[in-house]
Amino acid sequence: MKKLSFLQNHHLLFCAILAAGLVIQSCKNQIDNSIDAKPATNVSFITFQTHEEYQAAAKKMNKSSYSELEAYQRQHNFISMRMLLL
Repeated sequence: MKKLSFLQNHHLLFCAILAAGLVIQSCKNQIDNSIDAKPATNVSFITFQTHEEYQAAAKKMNKSSYSELEAYQRQHNFISMRMLLL
């Protein structure tokens, strides 16, 4: 019984040392993952200020014919997935 208790203490100590080593190792190289306040713009993406603005544009594009959608995309300088799949 005493031998079993001895083994459990060593396992607990081993796990504690391993966990401490992992924590110390992970703190060495701090990586700056900050996000730019103003992301880079790309002419092929369309952006919306609000979710409502997005919903209105999506409804308009879903109801549009092919030629209307093509004109809307030229006006806003982007290509939708719908046009890519047609």
